[in-house]
Amino acid sequence: MKLNEKIVKVKKIEIEEPVKGKKAIMEILIELPDTAWDLEQPKVLINNDRKEIKIIIKGRRSSKGIGLQVITKRKIKQIITFQTSGKWVIECNNKKKIVEVKEKE
Repeated sequence: MKLNEKIVKVKKIEIEEPVKGKKAIMEILIELPDTAWDLEQPKVLINNDRKEIKIIIKGRRSSKGIGLQVITKRKIKQIITFQTSGKWVIECNNKKKIVEVKEKE
């Protein structure tokens, strides 16, 4: 990882539970260290065999920007597709959440 790049701190993972069907919208609340930081595109890794979803969100500091020393909060919406029902583990940087996925009724 580069000097002006780091994995951002996740405050909260929100998803409607139980998940009904294969798709769900997840909201991730993150904090950036100051206003000069911006987000990179989240990287999503899915392991269907282990029923795990790992999301990596990195931040990048602008080399030209001067940031105010205030923590910036942002909310990211991510659509997640589950291949099977059952208990799934969602891990996003420093937070982990277990969700129950049910077949659509």
